[in-house]
Amino acid sequence: DVNSSGVLYCEIAANSDDLSIRDIMVSGINNQHIIIRFDAILRKIKGSFRFNNQGIDLTYMLEDVSVFSKIAIRFQPYSSSLHHNVSLWVNGDEVSTAAFITGSFEFNDINFTRNSGLNFYGKTKALEVFEYLDDEQMGALTVTDEVLEQRAAAAAAAAAAPAVEEEEEDDNESAASGGYYYYNGESGFDGIGLTNL
Repeated sequence: DVNSSGVLYCEIAANSDDLSIRDIMVSGINNQHIIIRFDAILRKIKGSFRFNNQGIDLTYMLEDVSVFSKIAIRFQPYSSSLHHNVSLWVNGDEVSTAAFITGSFEFNDINFTRNSGLNFYGKTKALEVFEYLDDEQMGALTVTDEVLEQRAAAAAAAAAAPAVEEEEEDDNESAASGGYYYYNGESGFDGIGLTNL
């Protein structure tokens, strides 16, 4: 039941970085809103929760709003139906969390706009509402191919680092034990076939 806990997910990009504000909103009774906002003025993604004009904002800085991002807002009650944990996920990572007190949600509409006229002019690959997803599922839902490639490259570099250090240690030991020898003005390594003058 997405009215008790759930996820608003989208994969979106602005048409251009034109210093405007764009909203996608899920709304319900009692002035209830969940909003994903592209704020190109402040270069932020904002996830907003509102209940009777009370609520909370979660934000994350973006380098370029015209590049596609996978964004999700998750909400889940804790201790009672009036207390909610909320989190903002961007491109595979949980980037902001908070808790706040509300009444029970009852959502019934989704729009590429907000009542104040902040229309979403942009590109959309996906827009979905899910029932509650755990952290692993949220990461899998929002991760991008670029992030996966970066993580794979970082893992490969980390795995290769000890081998490089071992090779350097072996080279240093060889140089210390063999040394350089000179013969007729030419240099050699480890004294092989050379005379130590």
